[in-house]
Amino acid sequence: MRLQATLFGRGGMHGLDDKAHAVRKAMFIDLMAPARIERLGELFKEAWRAAASRWGTTR
Repeated sequence: MRLQATLFGRGGMHGLDDKAHAVRKAMFIDLMAPARIERLGELFKEAWRAAASRWGTTR
C-alpha cells in the first residue's frame, strides 16, 4: 500500500484487475491511435499559438 500511494496513486491502472483493467487499457490504446495522436498535436499547436499571441501584448 505504501508503494502504491507514493509511486502510482490510489485508483491508478496499476492497481486494477480483470475487467476494470481491460476497460482502462482499451481506453488508453484507443488514445494512442495515430489519428488521435495527430489530433493531440494539432490541439497542442493551437494552444501554443494562442498563448504566444498573448505574450507580446501582456506586460
